[in-house]
Amino acid sequence: MKIDLELLSIQNPWWVSLGGIDRQTTGLKFDPVIEVYEKNKFKWQPEIFDASKVASGQVHVLYGPRSLGKTTFAKLAIKKLIEVEKVNPDNIFYYSCHNLDTFEQLNEIIKIFLKWRRSTKLGRLFYLLMKLV
Repeated sequence: MKIDLELLSIQNPWWVSLGGIDRQTTGLKFDPVIEVYEKNKFKWQPEIFDASKVASGQVHVLYGPRSLGKTTFAKLAIKKLIEVEKVNPDNIFYYSCHNLDTFEQLNEIIKIFLKWRRSTKLGRLFYLLMKLV
């Protein structure tokens, strides 16, 4: 499978540069995880993620069994980064690694994102990588 930015943008619908202004206004509104969360009668969001308090170079790991809300948490964190923290949507990279077989594949995917974003030099980058355990 050939991986390129267009393929990566499927999991990152908030990226503005690859889809124009329409993506900025619709990106997270049509994310199925956010859509399900918004429809829930009872909502809970942990306050453990505050982008302004995450120092550059830090790595935080969230892990656990299926269906605990890890993906929902990640998508809510992305939404907060964009809407509250005003982070450039193109600087947020989300990837569900369920279809990767090796760390080398993940390395190549990250290189594609870095090459694209480093060409613009537009601030701090955020990576949210998900792997089911």
